[in-house]
Amino acid sequence: MASSNSKVVFDTNMLLAVVQFKIDVFELVREKFGNRVEFFVTESILKELEEISKKGKKKEKEIRLVKELAEKNKVKVVESSEQRADDALVKLAEQGFFVASNDKVLRKRIKMLSGKNIYLRSKKLIEIE
Repeated sequence: MASSNSKVVFDTNMLLAVVQFKIDVFELVREKFGNRVEFFVTESILKELEEISKKGKKKEKEIRLVKELAEKNKVKVVESSEQRADDALVKLAEQGFFVASNDKVLRKRIKMLSGKNIYLRSKKLIEIE
């Protein structure tokens, strides 16, 4: 069980899991952390989602669903001086954020810094490492 007011920042692929696997990643994180958790995304993640939404009607609809769920879960935008999304997430991990990602390369970078990762296992179960 994590301490009170845990901060979790999501990367693009974890947010897309909402539509890809039809799961509520926010609810899964809450099951692990309890209700004392705050959700975040970076500006670069929002830009990535915007780019994806331009790839046709289906993608546009998927991104709209992701954004609606993010809004419902009061996801805050955290600013970063880093241009690349992964670099921004690594920096946030250094500041004590849990990073929710299924990206193995990113997770490895964060683990090397003694950061905390949250990822999906079996397309549903949230694991923390």
